[in-house]
Amino acid sequence: MLIRMERARSSQALRDTSPMDRCAHYTKEPFNHWLVQFIQAPMPQQVVDLGVGGGSLLSAAAERWRHADLIGIDVCATALARLQARLPLAAVRRADLMRGRVLKVLDEWSGSADVVLCNPPFTQTPPEHVQSAELQALLPDGLPASYLKRAEVVFLLHTLRLLRPGGEMGLVLPASFASGNQYLAFRQWLFTRCTVSRVVQLPAGAFAGADVHAFLWIAKNCKPSSHAQVELAFAERDRLMWTRKVHRAHAILRCDASFHGQSPRKVAHVTLAETGARVSRGRSVQELRGKALHYFHTTSFAQLPPNRQLVAGEPEHLGALDLAKTGDFLLGRVGRSCHAQIAEVRSGFTAYSDCVYRIQVPKRWRAAVRASLLSEEGTAWRASRLRGSAARLLALADLLQHPIAIQGKDNDERRSRLVE
Repeated sequence: MLIRMERARSSQALRDTSPMDRCAHYTKEPFNHWLVQFIQAPMPQQVVDLGVGGGSLLSAAAERWRHADLIGIDVCATALARLQARLPLAAVRRADLMRGRVLKVLDEWSGSADVVLCNPPFTQTPPEHVQSAELQALLPDGLPASYLKRAEVVFLLHTLRLLRPGGEMGLVLPASFASGNQYLAFRQWLFTRCTVSRVVQLPAGAFAGADVHAFLWIAKNCKPSSHAQVELAFAERDRLMWTRKVHRAHAILRCDASFHGQSPRKVAHVTLAETGARVSRGRSVQELRGKALHYFHTTSFAQLPPNRQLVAGEPEHLGALDLAKTGDFLLGRVGRSCHAQIAEVRSGFTAYSDCVYRIQVPKRWRAAVRASLLSEEGTAWRASRLRGSAARLLALADLLQHPIAIQGKDNDERRSRLVE
């Protein structure tokens, strides 16, 4: 294999230590090869892997670009030793990318990489790293300093520092960066700073030994054109199911393909908020356990009969607790399958946890809300709105936009009631 490399400069760099838990998640095949194949650069001269981990990304790069200079950087000496055993001619450098002083270590490659591959640890950085003046200097204007608490952001800033103008990067980022409200400013900055060409939504189980939802990002180190589009893709198991191009302004809102892939609704609808519904969360599990009473939790949905109806037996007054009562709906708020967790209180009263939404609906809308919540379309809609990388979450703002179908002669009558 004709890979032009330099050897490690010092054997001391390969002496092992006990690095902190970096929450490293290693992607399975074929996703590593996808990340490399999605890069458009035909013959890069220098390819850098930030955080080599198991070395699968750099190995995939070696297969595609046989004459490129490959450089692996990681904090773990064992990982670097394994990489050199796998790719003997690879240049390696041991560096803790979450420390400010690493900037001098990487100076020799600053602005020279044609391609940077990066699967960062999904974790928070230690407080002393956030206070690093060197790292704070890398943070662009407009981004809150709190972003430096995330290792993924720190790794991305290093990536941009290493890339030459027009160079290309392939990133693995947790789902919160693609769809979370807390990272909206991040997406606005990234889509303005770089030309993001593709974002691939990985399936659950894409990481070995971890239930983490993540995305592949492909972007060039150059400003986008005003009409730039982003190709969004959804992967199921080991293949891409479909792709869709959206304007970058829509991708800034959310980058998950399932969000943008909803088919146009063929029947008239209103939103849950427009029905006059009131949505609330219950009390913490710890508080409810302390009161020694029965309460409805996410685990309770599995105990419901097939008709999803709950017959509650609690008295109407349980201290100052807010109780779900006859006619209310209970909906899962957190969890992998929360989008499919529905219950209707048939009779009685029940306390409920803060992992569950209580939906109070005006009587004239209950049948329509029940039908929409239980429908396959409604369940798929909620699934497309889930957020989060590990624990999945249905946000209140999204739930209030849930489409409620209205059909037939009642259409105009029900719409007119919305303005009463």
